Amino acid sequence: MADTIHLEIVTAAEPAIKASIRQLYLPAYLGKAGILEDHKPYITLIKPGEISYRDIHDKNHYLYIQEGFMEVIDNKVVIISDAVERGETFNKEEIEKKLSIPSIFQEALSLTNLVFQIIVKHLLMKTDIMNLQLRLSCILFLAS
Repeated sequence: MADTIHLEIVTAAEPAIKASIRQLYLPAYLGKAGILEDHKPYITLIKPGEISYRDIHDKNHYLYIQEGFMEVIDNKVVIISDAVERGETFNKEEIEKKLSIPSIFQEALSLTNLVFQIIVKHLLMKTDIMNLQLRLSCILFLAS
């Protein structure tokens, strides 16, 4: 189908969830993110919370997810998370308790998040420097 996104959610605890979907909403690091067909390439951290997606049969699905990462590229979404709970209705406190992560893992996740932020900032700085170099080259070319 032309308007299909391929979703794959991978966790260590259970088999991958695979689905053909039309849209996806999830709690990204900087706020709620929505993914539709032909989304620009995108990588983000995921915060614990509810994910919702609509499949190709227009049925809504709901998941509760722990922290993780998401990559979007060429109408394919891959989510890697510590744990996922399926369901149409949630008791948030019960699910958070069920999916709770021991404190040593919480510390490791915090460190992973910090490393990810540093990498992203480095890449953004590198892109800014390349843009400045290109502009300077254009100015020097025009001045000569």
